[in-house]
Amino acid sequence: MSEHIRGLFDIKGKRWDEHEIISQLYNPNWVRPLPTETPDGNGSSQISVTGICGMNLKAFSDERGSLLPIEFPDLPFKPQRIFVVTNVPENKWRGEHAHFKTTRLLICLKGKIKVKLISGKETKRVTLRPFEQVLIPPMVWDAQQFQSPTDVLLVLCNNLYDARDYIRDFNTYQELCEKS
Repeated sequence: MSEHIRGLFDIKGKRWDEHEIISQLYNPNWVRPLPTETPDGNGSSQISVTGICGMNLKAFSDERGSLLPIEFPDLPFKPQRIFVVTNVPENKWRGEHAHFKTTRLLICLKGKIKVKLISGKETKRVTLRPFEQVLIPPMVWDAQQFQSPTDVLLVLCNNLYDARDYIRDFNTYQELCEKS
């Protein structure tokens, strides 16, 4: 896993400890960085995009293949909806929206998927490879660029589909962020 992705996974940040939504997403698998692992050396968070966190779902591989168990009690939310995205033409973008209330866990099952995450004015780009994942809280704009039609993305959501929960226009999203 590359270093820039590692900053999104398993990291608790001081600024999130009292956050109404993010603090509820913590689970026993997440850790705090050592002071020497932070930019200023005093334990501040390495996560640069507000609210983006990761999970530590462990995959197992041997000569028989690979297994990624997902134990629902280990997730920071009770999944209400699960879907798979695949057969996306090479370099095409999917997603390109935010949610008012929905938290999503994106898991790359096959291939390489670039993910662009925007929280307010902060932007982070990560590339997910098989079994890497990113947890996206409400009010974070995200888009996924599939590198091949054989790439496969699994998405778990804490809410059922509701068209009213979507922010599909980026200008509207930016206006909402400026007001909050």
